[in-house]
Amino acid sequence: MPNSKNSSWFGKNTYAFVDLEIMLPKTIALEISDSSGDLSISHVATLSLEDSSGDLEIAHVSGDLTVDDSSGGIDIEHVLGSVSVSDSSGGIDISDVGKDVLIRADSSGDIYIKNVKAGVHIKRDSSGSIYVKDIGGDFRVDRDGSGGITHKNIGGKVELPTED
Repeated sequence: MPNSKNSSWFGKNTYAFVDLEIMLPKTIALEISDSSGDLSISHVATLSLEDSSGDLEIAHVSGDLTVDDSSGGIDIEHVLGSVSVSDSSGGIDISDVGKDVLIRADSSGDIYIKNVKAGVHIKRDSSGSIYVKDIGGDFRVDRDGSGGITHKNIGGKVELPTED
């Protein structure tokens, strides 16, 4: 049964909300589209996720992970495959990835990436700091608007944008 809220500062404002827990076999590839609210997903095969608003917690993905997010923090850990993220607003925290990490675009918020077996490529970061450590392959940033870039223990080449 959905829960509801019936009051606000400005009078009556009725809306309903529901918490769902869905259990599926771990071998199913998931494609999820979410418009609002926090989301926690764990122990899945591959995952493709489009999210408009709310914090995301994603853990234990046995294949590849793709996230397209508009707003809210993103916390990703324990992915055996590759990770690809595009984010408009909110911090990104990624750890323990078996293959490459690609940040296609990040408009605002800090990026923390650690313990990646292969490389990390950040195509565009508009604002916010970037912290990367313990990367087995190359670390590359194509464009960075504002915020610092800190890296430690990179196994391959480091390519950072030059300052104009």
